[in-house]
Amino acid sequence: MTVSIGELGDLVKSALSAGDLEAYENLLNPNAHWGPAGQPEWGCHNRNEILAWHKAARDDGMQAVVAEVVAGADSLLVGLSVSGTPAALEAGGAASRWQVLTAGMAGSQTS
Repeated sequence: MTVSIGELGDLVKSALSAGDLEAYENLLNPNAHWGPAGQPEWGCHNRNEILAWHKAARDDGMQAVVAEVVAGADSLLVGLSVSGTPAALEAGGAASRWQVLTAGMAGSQTS
């Protein structure tokens, strides 16, 4: 069964909203990227880095609420409301962040 990028976006939002890193891992291709839009040198460059970043952030007390997921041609733009970081404290408790998930998402390649 093939999953569209829009359907994959719904699955990613569900997994991240639930804090279910195992479900999230199952959606990621080993070569997936996660990071700020327009800055491919920053962020995570494979599934293991993405999962390690999410685990470390959670362990450090960061929390994120998925505000929205926008599907592009071959990527997802994930809007987050983040708390538990210095930037969030400066912003009054929560800061908006946008991250791009791209480069070979596992769910979009199933057949």
